[in-house]
Amino acid sequence: MTRRNHRVIVTVLMSVLLAACQPVGPQATIPDAAGVPTVSVGVANGSTITVRLSALAGLRTTALPRAANSVNNYSVTLHDNGTNVQVGVPLIINGPATTGNFTLVPVGSYYIKANAFAGPGQTNSIVIGGVAIQSLNTVTIATGTATYTNVSGSGTTHLVVNLPLLDGTPGTGTSNISVAGRTSALATADKSGVSLVNNGSRRSIANPVNASITYQLSTVQEGLNSATASSHDVWAFSVDTGAGLASMPASTVGGASATGVIAAVYNVNLAARTLETPVAAAQTIAGPLHVNSLNDVFFLSGTDIKRAAAGTPFVVTTAVAAGAAVTGWTVGPNFAGAYFSTGTDIRSSVLSGGIWQPSTVARSATNVGIIATDEARNLYWYDTVTGKVRRSTFDGTAYGTAYDIATPGIAVTAMATDAYGNLFYTTGTDVKRVVLGTDEATYQPSNPAAISPVPLIGQPALAGTTVATAAGITSLDVDRAGNIYFSDASHFVKFVGAGETTIYKLAGNGTATGADSLTGATPLATALESPNRVAVTVSGQLYLTSLGSLGGGSLTYLRRIP
Repeated sequence: MTRRNHRVIVTVLMSVLLAACQPVGPQATIPDAAGVPTVSVGVANGSTITVRLSALAGLRTTALPRAANSVNNYSVTLHDNGTNVQVGVPLIINGPATTGNFTLVPVGSYYIKANAFAGPGQTNSIVIGGVAIQSLNTVTIATGTATYTNVSGSGTTHLVVNLPLLDGTPGTGTSNISVAGRTSALATADKSGVSLVNNGSRRSIANPVNASITYQLSTVQEGLNSATASSHDVWAFSVDTGAGLASMPASTVGGASATGVIAAVYNVNLAARTLETPVAAAQTIAGPLHVNSLNDVFFLSGTDIKRAAAGTPFVVTTAVAAGAAVTGWTVGPNFAGAYFSTGTDIRSSVLSGGIWQPSTVARSATNVGIIATDEARNLYWYDTVTGKVRRSTFDGTAYGTAYDIATPGIAVTAMATDAYGNLFYTTGTDVKRVVLGTDEATYQPSNPAAISPVPLIGQPALAGTTVATAAGITSLDVDRAGNIYFSDASHFVKFVGAGETTIYKLAGNGTATGADSLTGATPLATALESPNRVAVTVSGQLYLTSLGSLGGGSLTYLRRIP
């Protein structure tokens, strides 16, 4: 009896000691003074662990990706880094907040796992794979201090989890588009073409040029969910198929209902346009023009990137002083600044408070030639040594690994992207295209449905598919919908509709040297001497340059089709 009782007493004492070494049971989840969700997990003199979450879009296949506003709540669990045992209860962070704290955490080493849910009380994860994602770093707590370690681009003051979210529900809506005013835009129009751009997925769908005035574009991507409506842009133009003429495409902003259903009918009314000269004085311009979403025009003059700020009139100032010969440069529609290179590294200069800030390295690179960017701020450049076009994706903070996506074979003289990131380029002969696949990483020739995807890493760079056959191309640009604009030695600005291969004349009357009168006639009734440097804005304004007879055919003027 005595030995058995002693054995019982020892067992009880061991149980008490073990219990004393464990964290105190979890307490209620409460907000701290800043309103950030907090959960207490243990000892009174323990440390605080800060949690930061970000919702990353998943692969954009046939559906819009879910985004941060799709998340109703996040569930975050704290785990012992040695035993992988969960400590305490989950921290629930209700959206739109993405930060929270675990407080009173005992000495130890920890990591977190996080999951996301679309509604209160739901158990179906909206994270790809359906499982909680582990933090990129860990935290060590000793003597009341939290030290964050194994950091992978996350900073040193928190545990971070980037959650790749599932795609939303594919849309199956049908949009009816009515095009009026075709003969207003082009007096002899007999056909027209339309494209619909989804501003959420940045994808577009085109209707071939035909004689109808009403169009139906089916399988149009709808909105993300009941809380987010996706808007759409319609790009429409008219053509005279007999004379090979086209009107400047008109961009009409549409939308969707609160439940994400696309507008039933888009009414587009094409109108006549006149060619304008927004800057009265001739300019010294080298290289291409680029434009941003504010309709500001940028051009290279010597080693300076000049900005012609939109207004009445346009006012020209120096935006960026590169300090050396610029090998490539561009501005992005969603970036308040400019990218440029003098051959090594791609630098960016940001316009902030009306002042252009000193440039910083945006992406390390060598042998940088022509540069382009897309609406997601991904960078593209021509490598002058390998003869390939490279792409580096932007993750919202920094640029990642660069991959070869196109092999032109000879020097690229111009390149551009549409809203989605499909790449168009020319070497002076023909316009070629490589198509961004549904994984937003892999590029393929123009008909991706007929080709099996290839891995991103090590994928062969493509030569591209010819989408416009021409010679002597002097400039190239593409609008959001994939309509192509280029100039050549014929004294015309030419046009190819999205998904088409027929080339139409868009501006100029073919008259040669010295004929540019700078008058405000319609684009096709204006004599343009050596039109060049085409650049189109996200809203559908086309800029170009031409030589002017006022200077004996030697001055370069900035022109616009508004």
